[in-house]
Amino acid sequence: MPTITLAYLPFQYQQEFHDSPARFKVVVGGRRSGKSLGALHELVRRALTKPDANAWWVSPTLADARDVGFDAFKEQL
Repeated sequence: MPTITLAYLPFQYQQEFHDSPARFKVVVGGRRSGKSLGALHELVRRALTKPDANAWWVSPTLADARDVGFDAFKEQL
């Protein structure tokens, strides 16, 4: 299997989020603290490492989903 490297260096609290074995996770942080970016990278990592994975990006509206995560997701691809 090929190796995929993402240009992402998480902050300490983001790394704790990624390392947590919990099924449901809650991140408390202010604006521009990296919550969405951390969640995006978790979604990509799980989608690439789990066979037959379903990955979802959920937001209150389609416009919010596009504004918050879609552009960053496209950059990673």
